[in-house]
Amino acid sequence: MQSQSVKEVSDRGLEQVLASTPELVLVDFWAPWCGPCRSLAPLLEEVGRAYQGRVQVLKVNIDSHQEWAGRLRVSGIPSLVFFRKGRVVGRIDGLPTPQQLVQHIQALAA
Repeated sequence: MQSQSVKEVSDRGLEQVLASTPELVLVDFWAPWCGPCRSLAPLLEEVGRAYQGRVQVLKVNIDSHQEWAGRLRVSGIPSLVFFRKGRVVGRIDGLPTPQQLVQHIQALAA
């Protein structure tokens, strides 16, 4: 599910984005069979549009791309991991409320 505000990437694509992106990167580790992951998708679209140019929103399907999920010890999905300059700066495991997600982004994007 590719869109203007949320981009689906592979492990290699994630590696490339993290190496070249100075702004905050929000990565959603998800799977198509995960109900909470599907519930989160519209919220991520909103976030991607609202914070365009300040936060890059990416999705990594852990069924197809497991390297980064393994590196980050993703044991449940959805799992949102925030990066700045290639380093983990925050994480939300499980389905956040819209308020929790926005508060987390505002704190990290400042």
